[in-house]
Amino acid sequence: MNFYLIKVYLLSGFYFICFFIFLHLKQISGLDLNLHPFDVVNLCIFLITFPVTKIVQSRNKTKKADKPLPKSNIRKKYEENGESFAQIQYSPAWSSHGLGNESDEWIFLFFKNGLIYIISPLILLIFFLKFMKEGKGK
Repeated sequence: MNFYLIKVYLLSGFYFICFFIFLHLKQISGLDLNLHPFDVVNLCIFLITFPVTKIVQSRNKTKKADKPLPKSNIRKKYEENGESFAQIQYSPAWSSHGLGNESDEWIFLFFKNGLIYIISPLILLIFFLKFMKEGKGK
């Protein structure tokens, strides 16, 4: 079994549990274990739509990553003039933007994947319609 698929299902299970607890947690009585209609939707998202959406998304990302980006003018000048030019041009951007905080990245990924989990049926429908349109055009 593919390791990426295992990671996707673990992530999907995490969001399934989060939304299940969020929907069933009551203020006074604790956890309500009665099944609601959204539980069936949540289970379908957990088993089908979120994993398929993440797999399709990762395949589209790798297709786009194969195309090299054109070099910026600053990069071209750096290659022509050497490091002294780059220190003047790149230094302010590095110092103002920082190196990136790992905890901020985890928080961002948590909310981004949570949003993808919620709207994954819609994303999958869009991918399916796009695939059907491309199939009819050929």
